[in-house]
Amino acid sequence: MAEAEDGDLIAAIKTDPILAPYVDALLRLARPSSRLTVDPEAPRSIGESRVGGPPAAHVGFSWPTRHVDMPRPSKAWLDSHPYEERRLPEDGVSSFQFIAQIDLSAIASFDVDEVLPHDGVLLFFYDEAYSADIDPAGPLEPTSWSLRDGEPEFYQREFGSDPVDQVRVLHVPGDLSLAPHRSGPFAADALPLVGSAELTVPSVDAYVIAQDSEPPDRLGGRLVLPPDAWDRLAELRYQHRANARINQMLGWEDNSAHGPSLPPGTTGWDSIPADDRLRELSDPRLLLQLDPATYERLGIEFGRTLYFYARETDLRRGDFSRAWYDSD
Repeated sequence: MAEAEDGDLIAAIKTDPILAPYVDALLRLARPSSRLTVDPEAPRSIGESRVGGPPAAHVGFSWPTRHVDMPRPSKAWLDSHPYEERRLPEDGVSSFQFIAQIDLSAIASFDVDEVLPHDGVLLFFYDEAYSADIDPAGPLEPTSWSLRDGEPEFYQREFGSDPVDQVRVLHVPGDLSLAPHRSGPFAADALPLVGSAELTVPSVDAYVIAQDSEPPDRLGGRLVLPPDAWDRLAELRYQHRANARINQMLGWEDNSAHGPSLPPGTTGWDSIPADDRLRELSDPRLLLQLDPATYERLGIEFGRTLYFYARETDLRRGDFSRAWYDSD
């Protein structure tokens, strides 16, 4: 297995005088990742790592779809929301947008913890939630409304919003012959991705890091930082990661305020003992972080960083069916 290299952030942490007392503890929390860089000159193949293009899958592959139970929006609402009309699910059946595929053999050396298969391709699909105007006197409560001249014009509700149901992550094993599939929405152009090893550390939002002002019974097993060190880590992360347009697999995501902090199935988070929270946090793994500046070059319009996750216990069984997403 290849060793992950220090990124700019870790190099900055190692030389920062405020963080000097905490460097060893931060590095114990570090996770290897594969930084994914767009490289138009990379060798092309049907199973290459890339954003966009048609997914490469086996004969008999069925494009993922889901049923979204929602009312038909009014013509007046659709006239004022032309983008929504273009993407309404036909007869309630929505086909997922293909986002990216990863050649697992190409990133195998970066998967130091060996949580992923090392053959075949991993396909990432995403479906946005949908909106429609509704009768405020009906059985459904609106989640928002639009105004005209200071008065409500449309009462609206979101449908199909579910962090698990909005994604499909599919593994196509390496012993199957691959062919491009075009039966669902995909970007016609593609951007090849090349991986490089990089160590990542958690953001200050991650539960493994605490401020010393938190209650003592919540500090067990966590890296406790005084305010100046906490602020300095947040500042360095912002300087080296916030505007770097980072795509990556595995490692620590760039926004730990979501996703692995509350993985699907976790309930009563505030009442869980600190040790149990740490166990919950160690199980979810980042599968893919995708910056909008990358996929928007292909005309895919979501406008935010997408994070795909799965539990390590599922990954080690080769089960991607409960993968979920978050965004910022």
